[in-house]
Amino acid sequence: MQSVRVLVLGQGFVGEYLASLLRMHSVSYAATTTDGRNGTIAWRLPADASTPADFSLLPVASTVVITFPLPGCPAARRLLDGYIDHAQRVCADHPRLRWIYLGSSRGFKEVPSTRFTKPDVSAGGPRVEAEECVIAEYAGHVLNLVGLWGGARQPESWARFYTSPERLRS
Repeated sequence: MQSVRVLVLGQGFVGEYLASLLRMHSVSYAATTTDGRNGTIAWRLPADASTPADFSLLPVASTVVITFPLPGCPAARRLLDGYIDHAQRVCADHPRLRWIYLGSSRGFKEVPSTRFTKPDVSAGGPRVEAEECVIAEYAGHVLNLVGLWGGARQPESWARFYTSPERLRS
């Protein structure tokens, strides 16, 4: 299997945008979707931790971008360690991997906050736990993106998720 500079795990809304930028700048990449649409690799991390993930389907990359939420540190470890093992089996002298994880839009303690304000990890949950794991254990980077829309992703379509004042507050 060929190697690429960037592997995008989950070519959804943000992944499609990233793929177009990578093509525009002639950066070699591969991307996954759950069903392999639009020339991507059909791949998913099984939700059940006892089901092994088939990393052999994935090319070796120097940078891996994870665009889907991981439910806690065990899931993050399973994904990152599994890919590291795969990359080392395929390419024994593989350089250190760079990890970019698209994170949540969690809260901040400081008001007002800027792009340099550290997130409030106490407002956690499994997704924040995974973000902290990627940073602390793998020297990864977490990009906390919020309010992204365009194309098929339009704010008016989000209203169906907020059917009551209680849902809006949660």
